Amino acid sequence: MDDDGDSALKPVNSKLADVLDGRAEPEIHEDEISRTSMIQNGVVASSMKTTEAVHRRREVMLLRAVAEKYGKTLAKEGTSADSLIQEFLGPDPNSSNDKISGLAKGALDVDMKDEDFEAMPTTGSSGGSKMSNLANNISSLVNDKKVKEANIDLIERSKHVPLRLTLEERKLLRLCEAALDVSEYTDKVDILSWKNKTGRIHEQIRDICAVLSGLAVAANYEVGQKMIKDRSFEDNAEYFADVFEIGRRHKILNPERMRTDYGKLIHLLMDSQSSEVQRLLEFQLVKRVSTVHEHLKQRNCLKLLEHPDAVIATTAITDHGKSRSEIQRELKAKDKAVKNLLQLFSNEGYGRSSDKGLTDDEIEWCLYSMGDNSSFLLFNRDPVDRMISYLKKHFGPGASSKQGQQQNKEVVSGLDSDDETDSDGTIDDKYNLCKEKGPSRRSLAIQSGCKGARLTHDHGRQYQFAIQTLTLWREVQNDMFKLWCLAEDDLLDPDNYYSLRDTGQGLNRIQSAPRIGRAMSEILRKAQSSLGSWIGSSVVHLGDHNVPNALTFIDKYTQVPRILNPIVSVLEAIPQVVRENRGGVGDMIRKAHGSAEECQIDIMQDFFKHAFDGSGADNFYDAGSCIDGRLTSAWNWCNKLDKKDYYPIFKLCGFTGFDGNFKG
Repeated sequence: MDDDGDSALKPVNSKLADVLDGRAEPEIHEDEISRTSMIQNGVVASSMKTTEAVHRRREVMLLRAVAEKYGKTLAKEGTSADSLIQEFLGPDPNSSNDKISGLAKGALDVDMKDEDFEAMPTTGSSGGSKMSNLANNISSLVNDKKVKEANIDLIERSKHVPLRLTLEERKLLRLCEAALDVSEYTDKVDILSWKNKTGRIHEQIRDICAVLSGLAVAANYEVGQKMIKDRSFEDNAEYFADVFEIGRRHKILNPERMRTDYGKLIHLLMDSQSSEVQRLLEFQLVKRVSTVHEHLKQRNCLKLLEHPDAVIATTAITDHGKSRSEIQRELKAKDKAVKNLLQLFSNEGYGRSSDKGLTDDEIEWCLYSMGDNSSFLLFNRDPVDRMISYLKKHFGPGASSKQGQQQNKEVVSGLDSDDETDSDGTIDDKYNLCKEKGPSRRSLAIQSGCKGARLTHDHGRQYQFAIQTLTLWREVQNDMFKLWCLAEDDLLDPDNYYSLRDTGQGLNRIQSAPRIGRAMSEILRKAQSSLGSWIGSSVVHLGDHNVPNALTFIDKYTQVPRILNPIVSVLEAIPQVVRENRGGVGDMIRKAHGSAEECQIDIMQDFFKHAFDGSGADNFYDAGSCIDGRLTSAWNWCNKLDKKDYYPIFKLCGFTGFDGNFKG
């Protein structure tokens, strides 16, 4: 907002002033809004050039040479020349004889490492030279494919990655946070004591204008005073929308911040979108969140993200499992990539016009914003990947331990439902896992009614149930920025009404979330297809008493890294604690569990059993095996952690809790 306090004000909004002063009631039109939805689908078509047939013939010949040279080795893997042609080049839509004719080159559907080709002969014969050239060609094709896929993923993610805040925007952010911190908007508006709708709308208008007045006075005292006196809020509509957009953008980039204030902000903006309030305000407080893709598109510089160096420049570097030299090498490569992109796309000092392209600061701004998303994935998605690897290593079909081999021999028949009981409601003895003679020591089998479990699974079924849940969580975390943007679209849609209702967990705004629903269905299908099967319910609760609205949905799944990160940290700290043996802690762990690895497995076994046992509610609709019920069970396990035998080990390994600072 400009500091010009003498600028002419627009005519006073008499309707708004009358309502704020109590001289008039807000108008309510029941049938003025109609719900509409629009879905757009795009189809991408591509054409094949005739010159590809010539290239394909040459590639077919080279692949046949590979098959002839390494026929014995390939035969052991069941690979032939024809299968190589099919895998690398794909079928020819224009030829009935794929073995001979030049085939239309298709996408490479396999990933190959450079080391696979380094072992091929490169000297000693002309055949070795040809094989080296073939290896280089195929390796180049595979690497090009990986780079293109990485750039495509980068561009797609950029559509939902907010821009990092500038210094000036951070000043407005502090103002926004301060205004929301002292606001009691939801305490006054979301109550059931209103006798009629007009009274609640009147209170909404008063509190919205109070927040706006505070923002205006803080930014410019004289303009704020005039605004309070004349009620001319529309003069500064753009400023208000910018302040609230900055708050929303900051929250998406930093989910651990504004944990209480963000709810007030969204509820205030939801009410400002209603027709009754809009009729009095006469301006919008909601604008779209600024994203990297939108900014680059406006400047006609989307090619920045298409460059191969963009992937390197936006990669988050971690020290996990790496030496100091490897980390230094990655840092240098990242710095070099950034400098290269600046030289290629900057309009500063490279003989380009200043009105074309981006400045150095803007390029770095966009790259660092994408880097923030990579860091988010490192903190939120990687713990899920780590838990999946632990589950596969110690409890999966390929487990190398004796316990794992014993697990694989367990009978899997019978326990094929989520609740195994006799007709009289008692537990069948052959499935009763609470008996002393139960499954193997390292089994993940659970029994309904035993230790709080509400599902009955043998080891194999529980392993599959846990890994499919973790896979789903991973996909959700991978698309969290996209889901967050869709959630705000659902929440702030003026045609998407809500109702105030007691859900059993307090008073909540019940609102449908069609965009989130479609996105979750797509994520669920992706997870199901990657696993090949699905155990339990695939119901996603949205717009009901379990998940009242999209805001609650987002809040639920931001808890996943808060649950898994502390567990992963403790598991990784145990070997070091045992090795250092400070204060006899290592001796205590060895006495209780045998070794550091056995201690880790004990903790993992309990987590994979009872964080996915359907507990946490008194019926299968609220918990159990549904998509949201799995997270409820994990919460329930966290709540009972202090009752576990290994809880002192958690504390000695630096565990402080699963939640963070709500005022951060």
